[in-house]
Amino acid sequence: MVGTIKIDIGKDAMAVYLYILPEGDTEITVGLLKEELTKRGIKAGIDEGMLCKIAEEGQPDTEYLVASGAPAERGKDGYYEFFFEREAKECVPTIREDGSVDYSPVIHMVKKGDKVAAYHPAKQGKSGYTVFDGMVAPPPAREGERLNCINVEQRGSEFFALLDGRISFKGKKLQVKDCLMIDGDAGYSMGDIHFNGDIHVKGDVLTDVAVTAGGSIEVDGVVEGAKLTAGKNILVRRGIHGRDKAVIEAGGFITSNFIEEAKIVKAGKDILVDYVINTDVNVGGKIKATGKKGLLLGGKITAEECIEAIRIGNDNGAKTHLTLQTAEPEKRRNGKIVVHVKANPGTSAELYGNKIDNLVMTAGEVHFTEFGIEKCGIGEFRYKQQPVEQSVEKKPLILLVDDDPVVLKTEYSYLCNNYKVVAVSSAQDALVFLKKKLPDLILLDYLMPKMNGGELLERIRTSSDKKCAATPVFFVTSVSDRETMTKCLKLYPQGYLLKPVGREDLQKILEEFFTKNPI
Repeated sequence: MVGTIKIDIGKDAMAVYLYILPEGDTEITVGLLKEELTKRGIKAGIDEGMLCKIAEEGQPDTEYLVASGAPAERGKDGYYEFFFEREAKECVPTIREDGSVDYSPVIHMVKKGDKVAAYHPAKQGKSGYTVFDGMVAPPPAREGERLNCINVEQRGSEFFALLDGRISFKGKKLQVKDCLMIDGDAGYSMGDIHFNGDIHVKGDVLTDVAVTAGGSIEVDGVVEGAKLTAGKNILVRRGIHGRDKAVIEAGGFITSNFIEEAKIVKAGKDILVDYVINTDVNVGGKIKATGKKGLLLGGKITAEECIEAIRIGNDNGAKTHLTLQTAEPEKRRNGKIVVHVKANPGTSAELYGNKIDNLVMTAGEVHFTEFGIEKCGIGEFRYKQQPVEQSVEKKPLILLVDDDPVVLKTEYSYLCNNYKVVAVSSAQDALVFLKKKLPDLILLDYLMPKMNGGELLERIRTSSDKKCAATPVFFVTSVSDRETMTKCLKLYPQGYLLKPVGREDLQKILEEFFTKNPI
């Protein structure tokens, strides 16, 4: 086959394409093809089989991929493995349909010496190469931030509890909190109990005993006519026999199988219970009596957001008063009384100052709106739709560094619609900007006066600020000599692009980069 050889090298130096033009009378051989590739400095990723195919049966004006680089393989950042269940918020027990309470898991307990976490170091990625046999470095894998350990000891890469207690992980704080365990009843012989952490009573809390906890209180048995005060949650597994004197107050949730004849029960958040009888209840959120009995009978039930029960009152007309009251507009808008079966005669209600003297109804909901009190079927109430503000997509910030104002203007016009773009005309100005704010990516020229792009990237990579040192950088330059490219690639740029780079090519490269490396 005869013709003229044409060779195109990709702008990222990762692919080489060869064409045979019909004009010319040069005999196309494997040796000639290799010679032409060598003249252009192409040494790596050459497809010998494709060269033989072109020499033997190549067709004019056909594109052949004759050499390919290998992209860098991304490493894996360091991470912590935890050997206990982590939750974004404290688990709140729920009432099952049979009336029992599902408490699991509420408090995560560990024993002294338990392994609670392990650290897995970062694994660096694998370098790739260009068709010029230049190294393509992967982005450096980052180590995880150091944990702030409280009552936890680090031994090498593993972490162990230093005492029995409650394990928690929030932010970067890994902590075992001391928990007071009472192995039996909290009775008269012990006197009143005050503890800054959590308290777990494995038996009952007897009449006239006061238990105060800065954290949560958990009682495996029953609470009689006692006083329980908790900064967080109160959980009573069997139930509360109030004897007309029990006072139960929690800053968070209260969960109990039942509440009978208590003097007052207050919760900063919700109360979850199977049934409440002859007790005044006040909650900052919702009260739900939705277990097997699902009953609210007698007393005054006050909530800020929702009162929900299977049945309210009884056939004998026991007086049961329901009140919804709050100063918070959102809770007021969502406020409702939900009855799944029946509200009996003797039930009265007040919704944000609007009274219902006799709330007798079968399954349904009661809401207060700008049109007054409205009743509807369960789940049928619909609020007026409020306009939802469209979320503003966070755009990546790109820093352009080039001493040529034409190039800066051109690259800015290519990118400004999809990215936040800042342009500076020198390496010194780039350093000033980096002290104020770190971009998500830098497009960096090499040939600049006083400090070239390679020197600037070296300053970045050796910065004491780890986040600055890991800033992704693409070279965009006209410098194509092997020595300079090799020197630059040793500084771990994410790419080396040869000018000029067209709009579509640049946008595609950056789109692929941010898809693989979301901000």
